Amino acid sequence: MIFFFQRSIQAVFVLLIVSFLSFAIFHYLGDPIHNMVGQETSLEERNILRKKLGLDQPFYYQYIFFVKNVFKGNFGVSYRHGRPVIELIKERLPATLELSFLSIICATFLGIVIGVYTAIY
Repeated sequence: MIFFFQRSIQAVFVLLIVSFLSFAIFHYLGDPIHNMVGQETSLEERNILRKKLGLDQPFYYQYIFFVKNVFKGNFGVSYRHGRPVIELIKERLPATLELSFLSIICATFLGIVIGVYTAIY
């Protein structure tokens, strides 16, 4: 039982490190506002959108806000699609699960066939 809790704590720690590194990389790649709006958008409109999304806050505040929302199940708004990320996940989850299960079935079948063939010869 203790082993399970230790591994759980380690998993949470690793997830926090990976999320921090990913967040940092995406934060410093460029301004997502440029990807969300067209070139005809004024500087004032861009600043309003930046404030609305919390991109005007310091990096550490954005990350803490992100982690708090993830624990609540709120993954924010997609910069590319302009829709909540959870909706995009729900839309794509059935196809992802279908592909995963089919790949597991194919890999298992091929593994058994190749294993038997190898054992015989």
